[in-house]
Amino acid sequence: MMDSQDPIKAIDESNLTSKHYRWTTLSAMGDFLDAGSIVAGAASVSVWSSYFHLSPLLLGIIASLSPNAFAAGIEH
Repeated sequence: MMDSQDPIKAIDESNLTSKHYRWTTLSAMGDFLDAGSIVAGAASVSVWSSYFHLSPLLLGIIASLSPNAFAAGIEH
């Protein structure tokens, strides 16, 4: 039974404002930057490994210090 004071229904039926569009744009920019850092990290590690003759252990340490690794550590 749905009550007229249901907060979920009130949020679902609320009008969109410019704040919602700003939040959506900010979220999309964050996703774009996250994808860019993944690609840049993967491309640079392959170049670094051949140029500097890095060991697999050192490559793993470098990859673990990527921005995504820090973000995963902060989130969880």
